[in-house]
Amino acid sequence: PESYEIANEHMRGINQAFGNMISDLNKQMFWLHHTIEQSPDDKITQQNIIEIHTVFPEQRQITIDGINRPVTLAGWCFPNYGFDKLTLQPSVLGVDGPFSTIPLDVFIQNHAFIRLRERLDNVLIGFVHFSLFMSLKFPKIIRDKNNSILIEFNFIGTKAGYLIVEITQGIILIRTFLFLTQNGTPEGDKLEEICGLGKLDKKYLAIDKLSAFMTSGIGANEELNQIFKKAGCDGLLHLYDKFKSMTVKETQQATSDLLVNFLGLNKSQADHKPKEEGNNNEIQTISNK
Repeated sequence: PESYEIANEHMRGINQAFGNMISDLNKQMFWLHHTIEQSPDDKITQQNIIEIHTVFPEQRQITIDGINRPVTLAGWCFPNYGFDKLTLQPSVLGVDGPFSTIPLDVFIQNHAFIRLRERLDNVLIGFVHFSLFMSLKFPKIIRDKNNSILIEFNFIGTKAGYLIVEITQGIILIRTFLFLTQNGTPEGDKLEEICGLGKLDKKYLAIDKLSAFMTSGIGANEELNQIFKKAGCDGLLHLYDKFKSMTVKETQQATSDLLVNFLGLNKSQADHKPKEEGNNNEIQTISNK
C-alpha cells in the first residue's frame, strides 16, 4: 500500500506539472483526470485511464476610463478537479464597508497579461500564470505612496514584483504588473534613491526584466550585490541558480558590466588602484635628463 500511494503521488505531480507547463490563463488551460479501472477483458488486471480536459476561462468586456477593455476570470486548473475560480473578500485587501466580507470574482485586465509576458520574459508562461494564481490565492497586501492597493507577486517563492489592484463594477480587477525594480514599487523607488537609477535608466540597462537577473551574473559583483540588497531586491540575484532549467531564452546583454560602467563603480575601483611604475625606457630618459 505504501508503494502504491507513492506511485499515485508521483502521478499527481506529473499531471500537475503537465498542466502548469502548457496552460495559458489568457487563452486555454489543460488539466488531467486520472482513474484506475478494472480491465474489461480481465477481472484481475487494472488499467490506468487519463483524460485530457481543456478549459477556456471566462472573458468579458468592462469599461475602464471610458474604454471597453477585455478582462479574464482568474483561476487555475488542478488534476482530478478542474478549474479553481479565484475570489477574494475586499476586507482581505484592507477595504472596509458593509459588504467587505462578500467574496468577489477576480478578473485580470489584458494589459496585465502583456506586462507579465514582457517583464517575466524568459520563463514558460504557464509557470508565470501559476505564480499569478498562487500570489492571488494567498495575497500579501501593501499600499504604495499613492494609496493604491498592491499585491506582492511571488515567482515560485521569490518576490518578483507587484500586481496593481482595484475594486470596480462588482469585481476585483488586476490592472497591471510592475517588476520589482520598476519605479512605483517600494524596492524600485529605493533603488532610485540609492544610486539614482530612473525609469529610463532601468529600461536602458534592462534591469526591468527577469532575464537580466537570470543570466547576467549581477550577484557575482559585490558592490552591485550590496546595492540590490539595500533596495530589497536581493532575492532576484539568486533566481538563475534556482530556476535556470525553466528558462526559455537568455539575455544577450552583459548587464553586470553595463551596470558597473553606468554607475561608475569601475571608476571607484580604479581610484583605489596603485599607480604603476614607469617602464625602463621612461626611467632611463629621466636619468639622462
